[in-house]
Amino acid sequence: MQFLLNVNQARAAGNVSPFEDIERWQSLVAQVQNDHGSYSHYLIEPYTQLARAQLSGNRLEDARASVSKAIHNSRINNGLHSAEQIPLQKLAIEIDSMESDWTGVEEKLIALVSLVTGRSELKPKQVIEELQWVSHTRELAVQEDTEDRLAVNIINTTILSEHMVVIAQRAALTGTDFYLKLLHSLANQYYLETKAIIAGGNTSYKLRVTNLDLNFVDSHQEAIEKRYLAGLDKLQMIQDLAGNPVALAFSELNIADWKAMFNRSKDISADYESVYEKFIHTSANLEQIDNFFATNKVLPVANLQLDFYDHGGINLVYAANTRSTTLPTTLPTTERSNTRNLVQVAELNKHLPGFENPRARRENKDKLAGGWDTVRAEITLDPHKRKTIRGADFQVKSFVTGNEIDIIDNGHIQGRQLRKTASRVKALSFRPIIRGGKVEASTIVVDYLFRSDELYTGENLVVLR
Repeated sequence: MQFLLNVNQARAAGNVSPFEDIERWQSLVAQVQNDHGSYSHYLIEPYTQLARAQLSGNRLEDARASVSKAIHNSRINNGLHSAEQIPLQKLAIEIDSMESDWTGVEEKLIALVSLVTGRSELKPKQVIEELQWVSHTRELAVQEDTEDRLAVNIINTTILSEHMVVIAQRAALTGTDFYLKLLHSLANQYYLETKAIIAGGNTSYKLRVTNLDLNFVDSHQEAIEKRYLAGLDKLQMIQDLAGNPVALAFSELNIADWKAMFNRSKDISADYESVYEKFIHTSANLEQIDNFFATNKVLPVANLQLDFYDHGGINLVYAANTRSTTLPTTLPTTERSNTRNLVQVAELNKHLPGFENPRARRENKDKLAGGWDTVRAEITLDPHKRKTIRGADFQVKSFVTGNEIDIIDNGHIQGRQLRKTASRVKALSFRPIIRGGKVEASTIVVDYLFRSDELYTGENLVVLR
């Protein structure tokens, strides 16, 4: 049809301004309305593309109206529960999130989950993939929504992660790496809840409520223990399903990390050194193993790793004799006394100290939205000398040795805020380095990035190197 030709022509016209792109799609919408009527199925695509163009041009209200018309026409022509609506609903959610309308986002996410898990014709793996998109959006809400809704966003993400695991089990997907990654993500979600519980306040209370009507509330220790055991169970399931010796060694490393993060290891050095020995008895060569354990890793790792070729991260090096912010992207092959391993951490939420932002990014895969401040600190990590930090009803151990934290660059932060930020750096968890099969102390430089604004503004994206 001529309509389809016009759509393809409009898509092919690159290097046009947002205004020209909007005009192009508006013209096509008018043409299709004239030829086929206002409720034609042929209007769904041009309305969708018009909404995308308006979103790119920061005309959010217009974009919201256009995608609503696309959804309306889809329902008229294909019913209320067609899979065709899924990308349209996701676009509507994206528009609301760009305007920080998290109440609207939550309402639409609930409708999207109902659509995806209801009577749509999606296969189980497709359902899970769409639910993962919902989960990632909720992670963005954890970063940007208000404090009073933080617990709801965290709890809903956990429920969704548990549901995805159940769907995979029922669909006989348990023999796939896809399933193992779901288990790992769920364990990480339990740790996120743990961090929120430790932080205290209203969010901690909401996460510890087991029966609101009867006012049943777990203590901090009870709530943390439940999540420790639940996460350990998921990591042990990964261990049971590991398909080769290397994958088995990595799964045991994940368990060692988990015990270290929760301070459940009787001898942290012995646990990690035992894992190192497991790697020695695999097909991996010694250079691979030693390079892997040569640098500290922030815990928990965001992505499940079961081989040496899926590390998903870039090691950086900080030159101690320079204050330059231009950072090389590879480690030197030999250690130099005037260099320190550099770790860059973007905080997920100021109410969740010590938990890294794994993926809640906008617009550019290497950037984070909003206004950010950075504190650069040099810290000493020694698993043999971990300092206990006590709260009213709980205790945790910092991976940072005692008070050994040196602020190299405080940016614009001073006084009490700087002291609080230093404490947040101490709340981070790290995997220790291993040299010659033995756990060693290390000194690293941490660039700690945290939000200085409350809501997304569309400007001041911070680059993650």
